[in-house]
Amino acid sequence: MVVSHDKTYEKGYIIVEDEKIVDVGHHNKDTPDIPPFPLENFDEVIDAKGMVCMPGGVDPHTHLEMDLSKDVQTVDNFFDGTACAALGGTTMIIDYAAADSNNDYCGGVDVYHEKAAKCAVDYSFHIMVHDVHENTEEQLVRLKQSGVTTVKYFLAYPDRLMLRDDAVFKLLDICAKHKLLPQLHAENGALVDRGRHEIAEVQGILSPQGHVLSRLPHCEVDALVHGGMAAIATKTPLYVVHNSCGAAAEAITMINRMGGVVVGECTAAHLALDWTGAFSDDFATAAAHIFSPPLRKPETHEEVKGALFSDEFIIVATDHCAFSTEQRMPGRHDFRKMPNGAIGLEERMTIVWTLLVEEMHASYEKFVQWTSYNACKILGIPNKGAIEVGYDADIVIWDRNKYHTLSAKTHRSNVDVSPWEGFKCRGKASTVLSRGKVIVRNEELVNDAEGHGKFVPRGVSPLFNQL
Repeated sequence: MVVSHDKTYEKGYIIVEDEKIVDVGHHNKDTPDIPPFPLENFDEVIDAKGMVCMPGGVDPHTHLEMDLSKDVQTVDNFFDGTACAALGGTTMIIDYAAADSNNDYCGGVDVYHEKAAKCAVDYSFHIMVHDVHENTEEQLVRLKQSGVTTVKYFLAYPDRLMLRDDAVFKLLDICAKHKLLPQLHAENGALVDRGRHEIAEVQGILSPQGHVLSRLPHCEVDALVHGGMAAIATKTPLYVVHNSCGAAAEAITMINRMGGVVVGECTAAHLALDWTGAFSDDFATAAAHIFSPPLRKPETHEEVKGALFSDEFIIVATDHCAFSTEQRMPGRHDFRKMPNGAIGLEERMTIVWTLLVEEMHASYEKFVQWTSYNACKILGIPNKGAIEVGYDADIVIWDRNKYHTLSAKTHRSNVDVSPWEGFKCRGKASTVLSRGKVIVRNEELVNDAEGHGKFVPRGVSPLFNQL
């Protein structure tokens, strides 16, 4: 079976040459035999009978080899993280670069290029902007010319990342002028600080559960609406990352009804997990469930699923940000001191398939849209996300009948405790091609995958055409 974002062929074939798809065929009255030519003409033939052949996944939200501080870096580097991606069926990531030590955004991306040279799959970058200074516009224009066309800002973390309104307006004006797509981490930093004080200092809750109790959905929705109104005022579209609940979806709908052009991303974690894990008596287990925005009450699963089916959220990402239990230990007796983030690069595709295709009967085409095509379309990724002639031969051969259980004992990440522990899935990547090269064969990463990935320069988002 061959599946793309807009079609499914029950019987078909894909021909690959020089990293590209050069032909796609399917069974019909004129070609009763698949394929209708001698197989000995090819260097390699992969028999995918009984499997689903579809575009490799694209995860537009990762934090690999990220320096949280001078002494703390995420434990999955660019090879480890992209090895996870490949094993899970994802053939491209977009990671978040930050300014260098001289507050230079171009210099920061240069550092990330050096780190990413060991990637097993293709990659690109967003740039995180924490300060709008006199050189910001010139540096962002240079980054756009190099193919970095998305700019993330925060309304959270007032001590290190949050932009005040005057800086937000300056940044969005730059984005509108140069057609750089702004991305928003939607949490109101002041509300979060108030919540953290209330939970820790007034109620005396310092265990990991304090994190989820101090950053409730009103913090997220307030920032989302604020960012959406700023986007309308500055005449720019907006991409909102890691939405966690139905209230966020409703806010996106409201903003768009008012004339905004806002799209929403959710994560596999917010789709599948809830805050129960954060209440565990075992610190390591609880800590593995701590990230921002936090996990919500169990009923929000259905809200997030509904938002995907209604196209209020159109992309499922991961926000893969891997910290070990040891790194999280400063938060053992005060959740406010804990690095937070969760894994998902290896798990995302199978989670979405299990929950939305197998359990809710989403179409195969919709699966492709959520996991690859929509990200490519919105984020200006050329020639990926579809099974089409001329596109990169990023192909996952998916075993839809493979039952397996997620566990830290078997995952590729360097994290020692998984929030996905014991999650039962159906569907798994069997073979994965990246630009025509087999990088996963029989569910195993090939020996020469490290360094195979290439930087993918991106173009202007088509969302600007909707203003």
